[in-house]
Amino acid sequence: MNAPTILAPTVGRKRIKPTGKARTVRERFSHRLSDLWGDRPIAELGDKCGVTADAASKWLSGITMPDVEKWPAIAKACGLKSAKELIPFD
Repeated sequence: MNAPTILAPTVGRKRIKPTGKARTVRERFSHRLSDLWGDRPIAELGDKCGVTADAASKWLSGITMPDVEKWPAIAKACGLKSAKELIPFD
């Protein structure tokens, strides 16, 4: 059995930001979403977006990115006016 791949060190739910140009869009999106969502329950994000808590957890941890069709629901859940505000700019 293969060991799971570890993407980045974690402390609780907060991820340590990767440094340098090696950061992927997925990682930047994860940090943007984590900053917007804060300490609210992950299951609440999943409920508001019509996905499981496991799927929302994967978005927040940077394992996967949500489908573009989910972005408007995510933006609304985070209190944003537009899904474009989810685009991570660094």
